Amino acid sequence: MLEKAERLVCLTYFDASFAQDEGMKSQCGMFSLLTDQGVVNRLVLGDLVEYESSTIRRVVRSTMAAESAALSKSLDRQLYLRLMVETLFYEQPELQDKNWRIELRISWNTRDGRQELV
Repeated sequence: MLEKAERLVCLTYFDASFAQDEGMKSQCGMFSLLTDQGVVNRLVLGDLVEYESSTIRRVVRSTMAAESAALSKSLDRQLYLRLMVETLFYEQPELQDKNWRIELRISWNTRDGRQELV
């Protein structure tokens, strides 16, 4: 089982719409999957573990600001998911060091031109 855990990645997709809702409100959405690291090169199955669609609570004045708000929220949720999964497999990670995010065993990276966090 731990061999499969070594290949586990968290994949998060997110998007935002600027001032499209009633009252010129902006919307953001995201969903996260747990899947195999082969997702970088080919289609693989994944398991949906979290999703959300909500109004952006702060006032944003551009599409870039809306996308940045969605990125911030999605990154925060993905970091929490990675910590939770790592705790299930490997016990509580040591969070005293300021570089603890880099030391997580559950991997992630970004791809150019797409709004996803792996």
